[in-house]
Amino acid sequence: MHDQPLTRRECRQLERAAAKARRGQSYVARVIEAGQSLPAESVSIIEVRHDDWCPKLAGGLCRCQPASGTSHHVGPR
Repeated sequence: MHDQPLTRRECRQLERAAAKARRGQSYVARVIEAGQSLPAESVSIIEVRHDDWCPKLAGGLCRCQPASGTSHHVGPR
């Protein structure tokens, strides 16, 4: 691992990579929107299913149009 703190250059590189990843992942906004519509007093699961060929499955950026589904379970009152 990295024993020393990151240099300014390394921090800027990480920030640019993170910003690029956020811009390239359009499905994330849909997932957040779906999560906000679920009831607050339940356990909610949002499942995102990527295509088999999607680079996201190997740690890259998503290049498919993933399907998503939600489910929630209300606990005892």
